[in-house]
Amino acid sequence: MEQAGNSFGFVSSEIDTHMSKNNEWGAVAYLTQSIYGRCTSSTSCTEVGINNKSFITGYGAPAGSDTSASNGTYNTSLGKDASTTGTIYGIYDMSGGAYEYVMGVYNKTIGESGFSSLPDTKYYNNYTETSYTGHALTETKNWYSDVASFIDTSYPWFGRGGNYNYGANAGVLDFSNFSGISGSIMSSRPVISNK
Repeated sequence: MEQAGNSFGFVSSEIDTHMSKNNEWGAVAYLTQSIYGRCTSSTSCTEVGINNKSFITGYGAPAGSDTSASNGTYNTSLGKDASTTGTIYGIYDMSGGAYEYVMGVYNKTIGESGFSSLPDTKYYNNYTETSYTGHALTETKNWYSDVASFIDTSYPWFGRGGNYNYGANAGVLDFSNFSGISGSIMSSRPVISNK
């Protein structure tokens, strides 16, 4: 899996890198709501701490709070609360901060994404309806008061996680619709997987 001579040492015949798909984000979102995430039992779960302060990584607030809090290193109480597991081993920056574009599109609509054509179908989720059960969408709509706006022909691309100025309405279960245009409130996340 490792090779000298490239930035990360990955062997391209063994590793696939791509922008996060909507169902991949959804899988992580579901795991936050399990005993492998932030639940201590089947009935006791806490929300991932929301970055209500900045687009910069490392900020968080107590779970469910819209109070701005300064950044805390990953291994502090505040830092761990911003992780999907509540520990230093979770995934960070999935709640607030900057919206993250994911590869989830309505009816193969390119919109303002800048694509001349869509990539191979294994790299995106195509939705043909304006609701969908699965991928942490319709079935988790408005959990923890997170924003829930499904994609459509005018706004065909999913953004996940919310924006820092959304306060308590941002969160790992937040999903919203965008035209695909770039902007200072948007980011994305790479995924590295075995081929």
